Amino acid sequence: MKKLTTVILLIIFNLSFFNPVQAATASPSAAQGLLERVATKVATLAEKLKKGVAGEITVIGTKTISLGNQRVLVSEATTYYRIKSGAKTTIDFKNLLKGDDVAVVGTADSATGDITARQIIAKVQRLPLTGKVTTIDKKTGVYTLAAGEDIKEVEIDSLTIIKKVDAKGVFIKVKLADIIVGDNLIVYGYYNKPNDPLTTIKADIISSN
Repeated sequence: MKKLTTVILLIIFNLSFFNPVQAATASPSAAQGLLERVATKVATLAEKLKKGVAGEITVIGTKTISLGNQRVLVSEATTYYRIKSGAKTTIDFKNLLKGDDVAVVGTADSATGDITARQIIAKVQRLPLTGKVTTIDKKTGVYTLAAGEDIKEVEIDSLTIIKKVDAKGVFIKVKLADIIVGDNLIVYGYYNKPNDPLTTIKADIISSN
C-alpha cells in the first residue's frame, strides 16, 4: 500500500510537472481530466501488481510458503480455504501441508518477485494407502493398517464410502461394521495435520482373511 501511494503521488507530480500552465489555472473540467488520468494509471498499475499463482507447496515457513521457486508471504489479512467434494471450508495457516495443491491470489512485489497472499485456496489431496487391518478402535474410529513393516493409522467413520468386492469381482456398498481385523483395504483420504491419522474419504475391502 505504501509503495502504491508513493507511485500515485509520483504520477500526480509528473502530470502536473509536464502541464504547468494547466496546473496553475486548472478549470473544473481540466481538474476532472487530471483525476481521470491519475485514476486510469493507478488502476493499470494495481492490475499489474496483482498476481495469481498455483502449484504444490514445497516449503512451509513461519509466515511463508514456497511453491517451487515462488515464495508467498502471508499476514493476518490472508484468508485460507480448503476445497473438499466441491465444498469450500475456512481453514488456518497451520492447516496447510507440504504437498498441498494451492491457488494463491495476492500482490506481487516487482523488486523481489514475492507474492503477498490475500487468499490461499487448498485442494484436498486424496492419498491412497493399502494394508491389512490389524486393530480397530471403535471409540475413536481409528484403524491400524499394516503393509509389511509400514504401519499407518486411518480414520474411518459412517461418512466414509465403503465398498467390498463380491464373489463376481464387483464392488458393492457395505457398512462400517463390515470392516473387520484381517481385511485388506485400499483407502483414499487426506491429512488434516502432519501427524494425524489419515481422514478416509473412501475405503475398498479388496479381500478378507
